[in-house]
Amino acid sequence: MDIKGLSITFITRKMDECKGFYQKYFNGKVIFDCGWYFTIMFFNGESKTELSFMNPDNAYTTYPGSEIVFRGGVTINFVVEDPVMEYTKCKEAGLEIIQELGDCPWGDQAFLAKDPIGNNLYIYKFIKPSADFEDSYTDREAYAEHNIFDNS
Repeated sequence: MDIKGLSITFITRKMDECKGFYQKYFNGKVIFDCGWYFTIMFFNGESKTELSFMNPDNAYTTYPGSEIVFRGGVTINFVVEDPVMEYTKCKEAGLEIIQELGDCPWGDQAFLAKDPIGNNLYIYKFIKPSADFEDSYTDREAYAEHNIFDNS
């Protein structure tokens, strides 16, 4: 798999506490926030590191089009160039796919798998988000390399 980026999403009801903690003590900057999910980025020169947090009590608790429910634990997020190709390779290799490939309104083309210890593996690329989620991108500059917004 050709991995372009890697981050972790923690499932928690302590959203405000986590956001404040990482902003206060680690100088994190919120770059995406739709209320039930936020991503905080840490800048170190040219290096960027992200952590994300998701409230399990949100409207998208069930992954679109499935019965997969996020209630706790960790999701490991892999940014890839071509999720269609990666999905095909993973399926052919026998990886446990728990959500088929699809487009998500928040701006991902993704599929979901499981690792041997039960972690969710979210394999995706960025795509243009629906109008409902465009304002959630609080720092569009942080997403410039993904070309998901019109440059007009």
